[in-house]
Amino acid sequence: MTSVFLIGGFNIHHTIAQSEKIKLLQGGLEAKGYHVIMADISWRQKTPSQFAAEFKELYKAHSTAHNIIVGNSFGAVVALCVAPDLVPDQMYLCSLSAFFSEDRAERSDSDDIKHFGKRRMRDLWSLSFNEIIKKYDNLDIDVTITYGEMEKKMHPLLVRGCERAAALLPRAKLVELPGAPHSMNDPVYTRELLEYIPNATHFGD
Repeated sequence: MTSVFLIGGFNIHHTIAQSEKIKLLQGGLEAKGYHVIMADISWRQKTPSQFAAEFKELYKAHSTAHNIIVGNSFGAVVALCVAPDLVPDQMYLCSLSAFFSEDRAERSDSDDIKHFGKRRMRDLWSLSFNEIIKKYDNLDIDVTITYGEMEKKMHPLLVRGCERAAALLPRAKLVELPGAPHSMNDPVYTRELLEYIPNATHFGD
């Protein structure tokens, strides 16, 4: 059996499992033969590092013979951080947020703190992209990094961060999804993303 773990982006109002919009992606993955597991973990009063710790426990409790992690935005940051410890077969970093310590000079501290809170931002600025990437040396993880075409105008720093990740991560490829916005819950993003996820039979299921 091959399982797909879905990690949603930042949302303090509901988890990815409570989102109606995720059902399109869930259904598409199940049609490809996957067992889909939602990271039903709340972002409320939680830093990315705390979220990552809870996700590790979820993954260890439900991992199967083959495993894929799909993370969106802040969820992609979590996926990038935990994968060296969990070593899934594949990982999809969807619209990976550029919130690492190396990105701080290009962001507005006041705007980010207003939106995400001081505690989350302190946690994010403690995460070094370059140090995390070093953990991927000699790991056999296929990584696909995606961003939506619409993000080139709306979120250019994010796109540059995705390009950086694709250049530095071993076994990584970069994909621009035509017509897609920031969220993998969006139908266009979902449809285009599913084109790059093989059927579960790829793993022998």
